[in-house]
Amino acid sequence: MPFDLSSLPQKKEVIYNHLESCIKQESPEQVMTRYYTLFVQATGYENVEIRENLEKIMKSEEGKKTLFSFLSYVFYLPINYWLKQSSEVQQIIPNFVKMLENIPPFARVQTPVARRIREAVTQFNKSDSFLGLKRLQNLLTSNPTLQQDKSQPLSTLLGRYPFLYQHCLLVAESSAETKRVLKQFQQKQQGDFELSLSRYITNQVRLARLTKRYGSPTEAQKHLTLVPNPSLLKDQEVIATLQHFISGIEGQSTYQDLAQRFIIHSAKAETFKTYKKDLYEYLIKTVDEGYGKRQLNQKLSSHLKNSLSKWDRETPNEQLILRVTNNLLKFLVVESDKNIDHYLYLDLVTNLGPTKTIGLLLKILLISPKIYPYLTSRFAILYQHYENTPRYSVHWLFKSLETLQIALTIHCSGMDVSYWRSAKALGSD
Repeated sequence: MPFDLSSLPQKKEVIYNHLESCIKQESPEQVMTRYYTLFVQATGYENVEIRENLEKIMKSEEGKKTLFSFLSYVFYLPINYWLKQSSEVQQIIPNFVKMLENIPPFARVQTPVARRIREAVTQFNKSDSFLGLKRLQNLLTSNPTLQQDKSQPLSTLLGRYPFLYQHCLLVAESSAETKRVLKQFQQKQQGDFELSLSRYITNQVRLARLTKRYGSPTEAQKHLTLVPNPSLLKDQEVIATLQHFISGIEGQSTYQDLAQRFIIHSAKAETFKTYKKDLYEYLIKTVDEGYGKRQLNQKLSSHLKNSLSKWDRETPNEQLILRVTNNLLKFLVVESDKNIDHYLYLDLVTNLGPTKTIGLLLKILLISPKIYPYLTSRFAILYQHYENTPRYSVHWLFKSLETLQIALTIHCSGMDVSYWRSAKALGSD
């Protein structure tokens, strides 16, 4: 009897509903056992209807075509649920991923369908969807000790950078629910960092004031419980980074001040060509003059001149601004995962340092906020390219990510930093 293709979505839905019900009613350990029996052992599942539906999906040609999306959805059902629970429950996720990864050797006594299920899961483990699961596993198994070890791969630091989650953990097959849950998880992680950074800054303000009162940092620390540095940068580096992004960089002008002035000024540009010239002047104004004249100015000027040049006579509009700023990010950081050349970015970090380099990118973001996901995607490309590399070999990228996390927290979150505007408040020399 031919397989009824029209019933395929219904059979999948029956499996989804069954597993979802079990996930909500049973312990994570019981759910793990269910998944092991159904997808790893691939035989002996107690619910006959579910086992038969899965077997029919595996047998059908149509089912094979949508196999990865089906498995991705099924495997993310418990993960999505557990991610919304406590951190203790979340720790089952790495074990769940490990279970799916360790498919035992095939046995001769297995039925053809059981072999087909296990082969399907084995093939799924080579897909981008499973790579996203592996990254989530790394994110949840990382700990402060691993993160402090410079010999560990960059992947141990992924959890520190919520702005990378959407790009590194989601794939084309990700469901709407997975995207929603991951966004909530990202917001929770970012919120935790914002709170830690806010407490750290407040503590530094108090320390600076007490130092002034007692005339000695050592004496001041006796009257204050120090809050730990939430960054992996050294204390002096964090203070300098905070001063750069919170206090003025041109006299008392902040990055927001400079961006606002540019937005007002560039609104008068009658042509897109004029806008690009103004944009060039805005960007190079805070670049070290020596380095700019040697390297960056000419390259940047040429890039902007040639970028979207066929619209030079048009009146600037939001779409053109979004496109030209996105092109700038590709030029300054990295173009794509197909063209991974990032020599210019590496040169910028080497000569300007990570703080001023991130500041240059921040200036672009602040005049075109909609490029936020384009900016973070550039760094996701670099992260994915180097994620298996020891951190000490890509120190420039590590420092860039730490600095970017601070810069985005200060400028793109709800954290109020007006109280700490003065550089002196943060204890500068």
